[in-house]
Amino acid sequence: MQGYLFIDQDITELKNLDLQLKASEEKYRTLVDEARDGIIITQEGKFKFVNKAICDVLKYSENELIGKSFFEIIIPQDHEKISQYHSRRMEGEYYSILYTTTIIAKNGNLINVELHAKTIEFEGKPAAFGLVR
Repeated sequence: MQGYLFIDQDITELKNLDLQLKASEEKYRTLVDEARDGIIITQEGKFKFVNKAICDVLKYSENELIGKSFFEIIIPQDHEKISQYHSRRMEGEYYSILYTTTIIAKNGNLINVELHAKTIEFEGKPAAFGLVR
């Protein structure tokens, strides 16, 4: 005796959810990639995420920046100020701050920027999210 088992399942809703997720990811990726402002995420003092705009300004590739210390691109005289702001945010003080600093491009050029930073959770840990203009 031979038998057959057929399982019929409507996956229309699953496919629709998948399409919606892909569209959402594409929308946010486009926003980040096409932004004129630099977008960075640092964690434990190191770059975890950078967008194309900040790479263009700094003349580094994404791979060169990821894992690099944030302080390597900040002029030394601003290290203490930025470290204090960062520490206050990481210790739980809730505020978003806009300040100016000078960053150092790969070619050594100094670039004056505004940095707007706040604390976020990234990959389950506190991180700094920054917009660089």
